[in-house]
Amino acid sequence: MTAITQDLYTVPLGVVTAYCGRYSSAPEPSPLQLPGQYRSAMAMLFQPAAAPTYPARVPGGSAYEADVTGPTRSFVDPKSGFAWVNDGGDILDAALVRQGTTPWFTFPANSVPSTGDGATFRYTGINITQLAKYVFSSGRPFAIRLTATAPRKVAGLATPGQLPPVVTVTYQDGSSEQLPCRLVADTSGSGLVPNTFLPATSMPCFVEFDRPRRLVGTASLDITLNAHFTGSGNVSGMLLAPASAESPYTGGTGLAVAAGSYDAGLAAVPGIIGQHRYQDGSTLTDWVVPGAQTISGEVYYDPALWGGTPDLTKLPHAGLGKWINPPTTPGAIQLVSSSYTGEGFEPLAPGLGAIRLRMAPSTTVDGSTHPPDEGPLANMMLFMPPDLFGVLSEICVRYYFRLGAPYNLTPADRKQVNTGVIEWVDMSGKWGITPSHATAYGGVSGSSGGGRGWQLRNSWYDVEAGVGGPSEGGISVGFHIVDDYKENNPAGHRYGTIGDAGYLGSNYAERWGLRGGNGGVLYAGRWYECETRLKLNTVNMAAGTYEADGVLQGWVDGRLVWEKTGMVFRTPPLFTPAYSALNIRPCRDIGIKELWLNWYHGGTSPN
Repeated sequence: MTAITQDLYTVPLGVVTAYCGRYSSAPEPSPLQLPGQYRSAMAMLFQPAAAPTYPARVPGGSAYEADVTGPTRSFVDPKSGFAWVNDGGDILDAALVRQGTTPWFTFPANSVPSTGDGATFRYTGINITQLAKYVFSSGRPFAIRLTATAPRKVAGLATPGQLPPVVTVTYQDGSSEQLPCRLVADTSGSGLVPNTFLPATSMPCFVEFDRPRRLVGTASLDITLNAHFTGSGNVSGMLLAPASAESPYTGGTGLAVAAGSYDAGLAAVPGIIGQHRYQDGSTLTDWVVPGAQTISGEVYYDPALWGGTPDLTKLPHAGLGKWINPPTTPGAIQLVSSSYTGEGFEPLAPGLGAIRLRMAPSTTVDGSTHPPDEGPLANMMLFMPPDLFGVLSEICVRYYFRLGAPYNLTPADRKQVNTGVIEWVDMSGKWGITPSHATAYGGVSGSSGGGRGWQLRNSWYDVEAGVGGPSEGGISVGFHIVDDYKENNPAGHRYGTIGDAGYLGSNYAERWGLRGGNGGVLYAGRWYECETRLKLNTVNMAAGTYEADGVLQGWVDGRLVWEKTGMVFRTPPLFTPAYSALNIRPCRDIGIKELWLNWYHGGTSPN
């Protein structure tokens, strides 16, 4: 991102029809239009951590470094991919100029002689009335970047024996209160690792307070500076105001308006391969082939896909248009009607139910032997028609997703388990409905690309801080790319290989918050319209050539949240091991062969 194109708070908080409406004109009221739906429009800007570390809870275990959710020089919120447009923070000055130079407040920090690191002084009564009034009237978070003209350090929330910053506000109705500091964050690090529990934080730094609750009369700041490296200098404050490089609302792939309300007419749109609408009165078997099935053995597929004699009784002919291999644990999958009320459910539209997937509560406790709960809840496939199976090179997939509510996690939910060594569980996994060409020889974690197969499952990550921050109550999401496309892909397109020209960096780069924060967190109790467009790169299997012209895009509620062009997902030659009945080889042009619905707690995660 190199330029500011849109202010995230052009539309006040709570006025969401124009900002996140599903259609480009006359959007209808729906659950998709709830305030607080997006990470970029929450009342708080930064996600605090509960503590710098979680102490070891199992003998032989180490402490967990928990300070992983706050801001950095490069990110508003690295876990959701929500990035600053300007390195070091996007600011709005007192003249309301982006990256301007007029501070909202300035005070001299000359009260202590030049005595080095140990010089400590509490500055009180700093007038910030103008800033507090604007924060309240604009609906912006009360987040500030502090800078100093000479080296200074700030006492934060973890400074022994010293008070953190605090704002005292007197409202126009005569009442008053103190607005506590929620976070003091260092901005001098790598840009990926937050640091919010330093005993002394160098400026420039980020500070955030609770927002004023009523019309502001006056406001003042008290702050402790606990290091003065020179005897003179000023401290100034700028309002932090994330800028957005996001695309305007487009309706995603453009089919929403043509299809009518909630995709009611989508099946009639030219080019549509198929559609599921879980209407009241239908049954689960209308959409799902019951019972566990083996889908990873080639013996269950039509041999014609690999040049053999056709057998129309096998996959993908059998059960075509339905989900194959549903979970068999009782209650793990069901079709609910629009009148269902569990887990905070509300129908997307009148008469529409949903496929409900439920992962049982975890039995993991500290000290458990791995893995009591590992494994996928759902590993379901919806195969392409035979004429497209392994041949199709471009697809747009749309689905509506709702995470059951409430979804509240605390530090106690992260366990230490025994995997041979004592380690902390991962709070992450896979989710979503995505195109793939997964095989027994490649196309999953660490093995996608080249001639062996590929996949594009979505990733999710929990925030278990439990302090009421803006990233809690949902999952941060993205495309699972960095951990997958490595040595099987050609040099220059190994997106997860450090040192390769195609390396995307850490997996923060695959999160859906990169374009203004919108899709970075999907909150429980809300419907989201999720869309993926995949254009596989061009291959000529006969000539053994390929082009780097692949495209991957993602939309949430009609706004582009992730995009990359010039990608490579497949290359000749086709990997052709000997036939094995219980394995599946790549086939044809290594094109799209299925949609994969995967709901999974990865690593050593508890459910």
